[in-house]
Amino acid sequence: MEVGCGSGRFAKALGLKVGIEPSLSFCRIARNRGVAAVRGRAEALPVKSRACRAVLLITVICFLKSPIPALKEIFRILIPGGQVVVAFIERDGKIHKKYILEKEKGRFLSHAKFYSEQEVCSFLKESGFIIRDIDSKSGFCVVLAEKF
Repeated sequence: MEVGCGSGRFAKALGLKVGIEPSLSFCRIARNRGVAAVRGRAEALPVKSRACRAVLLITVICFLKSPIPALKEIFRILIPGGQVVVAFIERDGKIHKKYILEKEKGRFLSHAKFYSEQEVCSFLKESGFIIRDIDSKSGFCVVLAEKF
């Protein structure tokens, strides 16, 4: 499942069948792409406890008011041993700096709060996860964490 699936572009490309998205218009686009998009927010997921094996958050953490409640919700819906992948643009990394300079993308990202790799790992640990792997290149970081 992808939380914050937006238009379903990543979910479709990755073969994911279900997504959660707060925007009704993005849910419609995702559904047209074959993703069963359900309207909801990361902080209050409309999913039963222990219902998912894996959850993806792709460039979503920077748009959450507070990442910890959302990560605790993801922890709740994962089965024991379930995994979350958090992919994000790192604060002060190459991509972040490039987007800030590009007016169009900078305007979209002006609502974002960027975090460092260490901050995201800290949020995950505080939410109950164990960090399993980290890959960071050119200011884009992917963290794999597991519910123990």
